[in-house]
Amino acid sequence: MRNRYAILVAMLASVVWTMSGPTSAVARPPATAPDSASVAASADTVTAWRWGPAPVPSVANTRVMRDRPQSDWEAALLGPYHLAGLPFRALHLIGDGTIDLLDSVGIFDLPPSDYRGFPGPWGTYVMPFFAVESLEGTKFGLNVTRPYFLGRENILFVTGDVSTHRSQKVGGGVLFGLGPHWDLQVGAGTEEVPAVRYYGLGHDSSEGDLSYYFRGSAWAGFELERNLGRGFGVVLRPYYSRLVTKESGYRTHQSLGKVHTDLMPPGFPGESAGWTFRFSLDRDTTGELARPSTGEFSTVGASPFLATDGSGVRFVKFHASTEHFVPLWHTGRTLAARGFFSRIANMGDEPIPFSRLETFTRPDVLRGFRDLRYYGVGSLGFTLEYRWPIWNARNRNGPGVDAYLFSDTGQVFEKTSDISYNNLELTGGCGLRVLGDGGGFSARVELGLSDEEPVLRFKFSQTFQYRPKVLLHGKDPTRRR
Repeated sequence: MRNRYAILVAMLASVVWTMSGPTSAVARPPATAPDSASVAASADTVTAWRWGPAPVPSVANTRVMRDRPQSDWEAALLGPYHLAGLPFRALHLIGDGTIDLLDSVGIFDLPPSDYRGFPGPWGTYVMPFFAVESLEGTKFGLNVTRPYFLGRENILFVTGDVSTHRSQKVGGGVLFGLGPHWDLQVGAGTEEVPAVRYYGLGHDSSEGDLSYYFRGSAWAGFELERNLGRGFGVVLRPYYSRLVTKESGYRTHQSLGKVHTDLMPPGFPGESAGWTFRFSLDRDTTGELARPSTGEFSTVGASPFLATDGSGVRFVKFHASTEHFVPLWHTGRTLAARGFFSRIANMGDEPIPFSRLETFTRPDVLRGFRDLRYYGVGSLGFTLEYRWPIWNARNRNGPGVDAYLFSDTGQVFEKTSDISYNNLELTGGCGLRVLGDGGGFSARVELGLSDEEPVLRFKFSQTFQYRPKVLLHGKDPTRRR
């Protein structure tokens, strides 16, 4: 028994001597707070627990695993992967360098401007622009804005453009601020599009029946808007419009009269003139124009039309749309949903000219098709859009770019029984939204896809939250809601 105790004491003494001796591989905790040098030194001496002194590190007992072994199939795939990624890395470096350069010269520190354009004579702002439209082609134009026009709250706006499809437009208006709750717009304009596409009436019109016609329009009117509070507002818009449709002087081998000889649309060729009285109730709780993550943007309205051209055409157009914005799992990611419905009720005995029928036009669009692709007595549609930011000016809630994916589905119809799943058209696409100072919307470029040819658009307005003050900005109200 004594021998056993002696052996046990000897073993304990050996352990204590090994752990406390000068060659111990384990450093004892210091009595006082160590400095950085002692921490580094002690870190270098701490190794795995072992009996006896730690061996001196050498090639034989040390190996640093810098890269894990790579299989042959991985090596074969990395080459194409790096090659395909070169353009994206180059764009990233260029974009990153551009942002650094602009930031270094203080461009993001410039105070935001209330009006787009360069300072011009007589207190104006002059803005050259171009846009890629699905109907007119590439447009080149000039906008002139004159704030404080005959009053501090008033704005004068004039615009004009021409396009590669030989279209031309001149328009404009004046916005009068009538206090904290009332706004009044007065506007007029004229537009000619020599080569408008026409495929036929109804949801089953065929791409193979493509034809062209001339569309001319002129308009004048006013819009009175009253802010009711809590996001609600009412709008009254009486305006006079005159539409002319006739054979196109271009692409005459595919003119509407030649392609659709057996089934000419009502009112072609001809003229439709009359008064429209649009009344709507709107609600906007989004709070911002560029990146709303919550809120609603909705409208419901009715637009009676009375012809003044002796045709006796009378009808009422009913329209409703609603938009909702839902925040997603990451900051800045948003799902935007939009639905719309329109229906014309003919109040007379005369057929409605096809130029006055329902069609897909902004903001009620199927972005995979060109504007005015389908014509019918009614239309409906639904849109989903997923948005996410891809860059922002560093440390600023200012200029930036958002990417988005979208899907639009809908149809036109002659009667309610035409509405069915089989008649719906499905389109989709992607795009980029450019945001300006203060997070305001500036422009978008998007590609729409369907079972017909792709549609590329570059515009300075968005499909969602579409309240661009139509008459003030010289837009054709017969092609807008």
